[in-house]
Amino acid sequence: MLRSCREIGCRLARAFQKHGSEWLAREYLGKPWAPIRFVLKPERQEVLGDIAAYRAWLESWKRIAADCPQEVRLESEPVRWLQAGIRETLAAVEVLGARGAFALMPEGPALAKRYARALVRLRGASPCLAAALLHQTGFLMESEPDEFDRLCVAVTWLSRHEKAGCFVRELPIEGVDSKWLERNRSLAAPILTEMMGLAEPLRAADIETRWALRTPSPLIRVRHADILVPGLPAEAMVALPPEVFEAAIRPPRRVAVLENLQTGLSIRVRPDTLVVIGMGAAVDMLARVSWMKHTCIRYMGDLDQHGLAILARLRGWLPGVQSVLMDRSAAERFAHLAVADPTREIPCPAEGLTESELALWDYLRSGRLRLEQERIPIAILNEAFAS
Repeated sequence: MLRSCREIGCRLARAFQKHGSEWLAREYLGKPWAPIRFVLKPERQEVLGDIAAYRAWLESWKRIAADCPQEVRLESEPVRWLQAGIRETLAAVEVLGARGAFALMPEGPALAKRYARALVRLRGASPCLAAALLHQTGFLMESEPDEFDRLCVAVTWLSRHEKAGCFVRELPIEGVDSKWLERNRSLAAPILTEMMGLAEPLRAADIETRWALRTPSPLIRVRHADILVPGLPAEAMVALPPEVFEAAIRPPRRVAVLENLQTGLSIRVRPDTLVVIGMGAAVDMLARVSWMKHTCIRYMGDLDQHGLAILARLRGWLPGVQSVLMDRSAAERFAHLAVADPTREIPCPAEGLTESELALWDYLRSGRLRLEQERIPIAILNEAFAS
């Protein structure tokens, strides 16, 4: 089979996807390129079967070599195909540099431009920043100039100021908007790890702690807030920080946690029950409140894999949490209100679910079902939480 320029180019493109950072590092550091060799020699019968196709194939390879004489080298080998007057044939191609590789790739011209831009960026950065950027090849090649400049300025400033002691949006970094770091912590963290030579890799969540960045207290939406702060309207939904919960003089005896906002607004429970509304995956904020471990907490979320995962996560902090209507019998009773679950399947929690909740998980997974909390008649929920 005649191995075309495109076929070899596709193989080189796959190699670049895997090893692009190594290619950049070698060129940036001035290290020699490791040649990549492909055997091309065609079979005698194939050539003699279609001389015209063979000559076109040979010309295509010669054009590539002529365009990149320093980086694409063709190797010939003598043959005795006298019927066709052929005394030597193309046996192999050796790629001697990145530009030769790009010349063969289907999307080579565009990749070559981005590769060249990445090299310019590396050479314009400080050595420690360049070493870190080599591990972020995608960003290095693809990011817009302004975004790249913001990253460089931000990580350089952070690497030199380890204790900022201010709110994250107050960082005095010239040319970087106040929300940049909030949006780009996961990008900045590995780069800062490399720049600062840290033994343990920084996670995005570690940035606030390491730089002593202050963050506003999260707010928890509740009803019956008068239990915590006398004088607040009982039935109105209000948002309070965990510090207000912690400071409660008389903590509630019961807490009802509803995953969804509309259900939390509609449900009717006893006046001495604090209703916590619409927290979803943020339920672990409740663990910051010390008295939560000593009160009766009842939880209901959507009857789907994510609702059960949130329940298991909450139990990791507060083991005594009781679920309401989160079993197979409830799902079967209201199966006519269920819909197909559009989310990708997630692993079942290793712990944190009871036997009946695990049975619900298996039922929902087998049918790829989702029963949203709001679909269940509110009268049924009122009765369940009253018991």
